[in-house]
Amino acid sequence: METVTGPSHRPPLVEVCRVEDIWDGEMASFRVHDFAILLVRLGGQFHAYDGRCPHQGAALVEGELSGAVLTCHAHHWQFDAVTGAGINPRKSCLKRLHLEIVEGKIRIEGLGG
Repeated sequence: METVTGPSHRPPLVEVCRVEDIWDGEMASFRVHDFAILLVRLGGQFHAYDGRCPHQGAALVEGELSGAVLTCHAHHWQFDAVTGAGINPRKSCLKRLHLEIVEGKIRIEGLGG
């Protein structure tokens, strides 16, 4: 029996900035449709996350980025900025957002409208 699947219904991509807007080792926050986005650039690679700390919703951009360690300013929870995995506490993690770079512009998927 053959399985037939319908067309892919991927959420639209929303442009948030240009590649040159964020330097290596920096993070920046953007708001799209009332959704906070955190972009981090490390080693030339971009990583996008929900911009609020999973602990109590503090703005992650107000925290500190030291190497690949992102520390939330509110209660000092720490995350690996490359993977989103929790460092302290380990059981936590950041919500990763899919991103694509198209013609030098960073676009994020799945933000709704």
